[in-house]
Amino acid sequence: MIILETGIGLLQKTILIRKEKGLFLTGGFGILLALLCLVFMLVHGNNVPPYGDWIKPITFNFALGAFLITTFFMMPLAKFSVTEQKRFSWMLIITVLYAYMVEVIQTYRGVDPRFGQGDFLTNKLPGILFGVISLTIVGLYVVILIKFLAKKPMQERPLLVLGIRYGFIATMLGFSSGIWMIILSSRITGSGGNVMTIHFLGFHGLQAIPLIAWFLERSRLDYSRSIRIVHTAAWLWLSAIGCMFVQTYQGYSITAITPAMIVCSLLLIVWFCILVHSFLLYVRRKD
Repeated sequence: MIILETGIGLLQKTILIRKEKGLFLTGGFGILLALLCLVFMLVHGNNVPPYGDWIKPITFNFALGAFLITTFFMMPLAKFSVTEQKRFSWMLIITVLYAYMVEVIQTYRGVDPRFGQGDFLTNKLPGILFGVISLTIVGLYVVILIKFLAKKPMQERPLLVLGIRYGFIATMLGFSSGIWMIILSSRITGSGGNVMTIHFLGFHGLQAIPLIAWFLERSRLDYSRSIRIVHTAAWLWLSAIGCMFVQTYQGYSITAITPAMIVCSLLLIVWFCILVHSFLLYVRRKD
């Protein structure tokens, strides 16, 4: 109940501050598309011959939608001018809508959305443009990262902005794994390594690290201890990404028991314990 009330209040406050709600609506549209694809998969099955796989657009659209909603809530702290904000938002919206469209339409046609085979115009070209779009999104997030590295956001809400900075570092690692997939023309490396696991950890770092900072910012814990916890949680998450890179580079799947996977699992367990601890500190303050 506390989370629901706080979330609704934060949403209302953010919408009042920012008249432009395009990012939020586009993110919600991605999640809705993912749910519709899930329903379609449950009715018609997962595989669409020869290369269509509904799991891909479901996970992609849901994750990207959540990522955009996260960006929406962070935008007021980036201190964009009105013109900069509109330009950034609309460029991001257009690129993301194209990515949604390619994932769903190509899967429905039985074509791999990113690495299509056969006809150039209908199968390969959309995947090439998808790569260009991906690089454009990388560039846009480099811009917002630079904004968060400035002094002004840090002065206003230092703990949360620190978490966001770390989150964007994780995101850049996620983008790097996307470039790796473009170079490979596949998400698989070696006998079983899946680059998407790095992609997943990288992108969700933008939620995993700032969320802890957000809880601590609203707790009774003193600032010096809170900032140490945020640093610790961030390095746990970033180190887990590093271990996952080693696991993937060696060609192992996440189910293979290796030293890298064991360390990665332990790091994420400790991160989760910190998340729970931070949440409990936040809840106790609300009591």
